[in-house]
Amino acid sequence: MLAQAQGTLVIEDDPYREIWFDAPPPPPLVAGLDPARAVYLGSFSKTAVPGLRIGFLLAPRPLARRCVLAKQATDLHTSSLGQHVILRLLDHPEFPEHVARVRAAYRARRDALDAALAARLSDELAWHRPGGGMFLWARLTRGGDAAELLRATLEAGLAFVPGGEFHPPGAGRDTLRLNFTHTTEARLAEGVERLARGLAAWRAGAAPDGGRR
Repeated sequence: MLAQAQGTLVIEDDPYREIWFDAPPPPPLVAGLDPARAVYLGSFSKTAVPGLRIGFLLAPRPLARRCVLAKQATDLHTSSLGQHVILRLLDHPEFPEHVARVRAAYRARRDALDAALAARLSDELAWHRPGGGMFLWARLTRGGDAAELLRATLEAGLAFVPGGEFHPPGAGRDTLRLNFTHTTEARLAEGVERLARGLAAWRAGAAPDGGRR
């Protein structure tokens, strides 16, 4: 195996595994790798209590110990109370039902955003309907810098994250990351309307109120 031959660790960060909509996800990518070369990261903040910010790491014991020491040097340790709360939640017989309800709610919001974009911005954006997670990624079909677009949409009352922040320098500048989990279906439709207004003003070089940028 290449990773073993070069002494390289393979790290999989998988915080959205339980947030799937259309079909369960495949096994983790590191599941079939040499355990001595694989690290798996997950989180309970997406399914249990976001404010607790508690995750987990599966790694070879020596590396896990070094990670513990590094974290202690950074912030001493994760809240013991928060860890006990998560443990109780995971042991609760209704926790799987809670996760299923979260998936159903987010699936409806995913569908609402997908439908609103298709109805309003199919000529400006290209995207694939996500099968899980909390975000829809879109690309400006006519090109442009999404960071500049953001300034226009903020004037229209809408914020998103420019995709260039998630790419190597200079790449992905024409992409947008749109969150669909934090609000209602109706608000998502309104958000798409604001995105459309901001995008039209940006293309025209004018602010949404008619002034020049």
